[in-house]
Amino acid sequence: MIPTMDGNYLLGGFYLGDGCRSWLVKTDEDGNIVSRDTTSSLADYAPEDSNQSLRVYPNPASDKIEVHCISGNGDEVEGYTLSVKNVSGREVYNIYTRSATKQIPVSDLAAGVYYVSVVIAGQVRKTVRFIKVQ
Repeated sequence: MIPTMDGNYLLGGFYLGDGCRSWLVKTDEDGNIVSRDTTSSLADYAPEDSNQSLRVYPNPASDKIEVHCISGNGDEVEGYTLSVKNVSGREVYNIYTRSATKQIPVSDLAAGVYYVSVVIAGQVRKTVRFIKVQ
């Protein structure tokens, strides 16, 4: 779940059936789908720090992911929170770290789409999607 600039949320996911299909829906804070007359796009996400670089690998992952955070000037970022949320917006992992690179165990997570966010001073600076596979 990703907050939008108008106070709603974007939820996205995918399913593997006859090919890989993805979906995107906009909801209000109570989980109700916002009517189709409003448009949602990637530009509708709440603003992030475009100078922040966040790499998550391997992607997809089954056992663990490695998260690497670099500032816009190429320096490693030290002192931030990593938050992992599922597509419902429920936080499944949260840790404060001073290391630019951090391994996160994902073997206990259900297969699906997750979002890793870098949070500095209470604000999400960058969010990256990763896929957990069995």
